[in-house]
Amino acid sequence: MRKIIFLLPLIFVFSGCDDDKSSMEKLFSKLNSCDLLTEGEMPDGSEPSTSYDKCTVNCVIKTDCDSLYTLYCEEETPESLELCADDCFNKYAFECGDGSLIQPDFECDGYEDCDDGSDEAGCPEVQVFVCDNGDEIPEDFECDGDADCNDGSDEVGCPVFVCDDSEEIPADLECDGYEDCVDGSDEVGCPDYAELKCN
Repeated sequence: MRKIIFLLPLIFVFSGCDDDKSSMEKLFSKLNSCDLLTEGEMPDGSEPSTSYDKCTVNCVIKTDCDSLYTLYCEEETPESLELCADDCFNKYAFECGDGSLIQPDFECDGYEDCDDGSDEAGCPEVQVFVCDNGDEIPEDFECDGDADCNDGSDEVGCPVFVCDDSEEIPADLECDGYEDCVDGSDEVGCPDYAELKCN
């Protein structure tokens, strides 16, 4: 099953309509105009980086308020958004050597998604992190807050935030809009972010 960017958690994918605004600003404005957000600042989040991701975010920007409510509050994908996402997929999908299609960001991701492996042919070598026990994991997994090496060495020496109760969490979880410390101290003094308003 392919990932559709507009199904990601709201804090990561925000996007409305002025050309000088980022996709996140556009989505934030759209959700505000549909009265689906509480008062507060726009959370930080990453901009869509591929043509496929931009296309699917534009599906959300252009849809009506009822469809946005269904998508974000009822966590169901309206047919109109499915059709729009399918159009994006058909336009930007990677075609395997056997003619089958896979999501475009599956090309050169280090895993053979095509039966014939053509999505990994001629790709640059994936950068790896070598664990203390000799195992190799993708470099991006280092310092992500989860021990991916069997010996946990990918999380050693990483930047941390020390909670008031001395618990340690990855530093980038401070002020992310979620209480990651048991005592909630990672969100104390942080901006008041807007949240979904679904009732």
